[in-house]
Amino acid sequence: MAQPLIQQLLNSSFKGKKSIQRAYQFAVRFNYNPIPGGRLGLQAHKKLGQFETNSPISEWHIKNVVLPQHNFKKESERIGIFPRTFPVYESDGMELRVEMEEDSFHNVSMFIQYLQKRIVSDTGVYEAPGISKLTSIDVDVFERQNVDGKELSEMKKVVSYRFLDCFFLNSSEANYAYATNEAVSYVLTFGCDTYEILYQS
Repeated sequence: MAQPLIQQLLNSSFKGKKSIQRAYQFAVRFNYNPIPGGRLGLQAHKKLGQFETNSPISEWHIKNVVLPQHNFKKESERIGIFPRTFPVYESDGMELRVEMEEDSFHNVSMFIQYLQKRIVSDTGVYEAPGISKLTSIDVDVFERQNVDGKELSEMKKVVSYRFLDCFFLNSSEANYAYATNEAVSYVLTFGCDTYEILYQS
């Protein structure tokens, strides 16, 4: 007599081996070199200079991140009445969106200003790409069973997404309102050329 489908699943390798990746098991890191010339050491930018020495931006500032993917489009050639279709890579670069939660010291809004200073100087001149672009933005994903009750450094990393040559594009507006008690947050959009996926052994 044939077993019901649910019993077949329980008796198969499905049992005890199914796992899921929880959306909150991640951390984001911004990697960049200081702006040369010590310009942010000036009194006018004293607060912004901290982002080049001991950045106050931590993993907990990031609420969520939306990762782009490589996309393709379909093109076709017709031979007589028969179409022949094939995929073609479609990209004008990628956009990475990071939502950050503001703290009581307004470090996120200062970080946005710092990113803007990397693109356009106080004199209104565009900076060179080597300054305006960040080295990378890394998104690390961690293993589920090693998350609860452990510090971030003790989690088991399973995969890292490294977005290369990133640059700040825009930020959403801050929303201050008496009608809500939610934390202020910003959605930052970054442009990037491509990314690497680094799987851990």
